Amino acid sequence: MDGADDTMKIAKWSVVRGESSHSYRKATVEIVSANQIVRKVHFPNAFVADYQEDYGHTEGIGEFTLVIRQKKGINLK
Repeated sequence: MDGADDTMKIAKWSVVRGESSHSYRKATVEIVSANQIVRKVHFPNAFVADYQEDYGHTEGIGEFTLVIRQKKGINLK
């Protein structure tokens, strides 16, 4: 994610109803350690299982948690 615009796109994706074909997206998760990608997982048909936001009352800094799952029957690469 590169900024507020990407965060907003994820927030909007999180409220798409599961019956909609728009609930499935391509997603790539990168695990970074010491500024190097140590693992990368591609989800060809991911959907949002859970989304939570938490904002500090004094700092104005937000944090969110996104749980995605892969559509059943699809192998990950």
